[in-house]
Amino acid sequence: MSGGLPGFLTTRWDEDERAARSEYAYDRPHAPRCGVTADVLPECDCDMQARVLAEVDAKRRVLALHVPKPEWSNPKMPVCNECGGSDWRSSGGDDPVMENHPWVMPWPCPTLRAMGLPYVSHPDYQEGWKL
Repeated sequence: MSGGLPGFLTTRWDEDERAARSEYAYDRPHAPRCGVTADVLPECDCDMQARVLAEVDAKRRVLALHVPKPEWSNPKMPVCNECGGSDWRSSGGDDPVMENHPWVMPWPCPTLRAMGLPYVSHPDYQEGWKL
């Protein structure tokens, strides 16, 4: 995936994964019960690294579900494959009525837009991605 909101999210998650795998992830305690510092690396028992890596994996799986429908014939109005609905039918043209049907969920969908909200302050975040 390149560009747009999916590319932005993938880049942020790659950064999160690198940070979690980095030796610098142990520069300070991860959680109140974790007393690990760089001196005693890597004897952490708080599972913070595993949680961050599992979270990144889960986010990537959600992103893989929320892609544009491949059979949508109108590239000017892509529809989310996951949110578009099972009753989806293409009109085969630029039918403006299609935009008003309740089962047509424009892409990027609210699910992807919500996943971008933690990064609103990032300089590469685009205002058009907000919910």
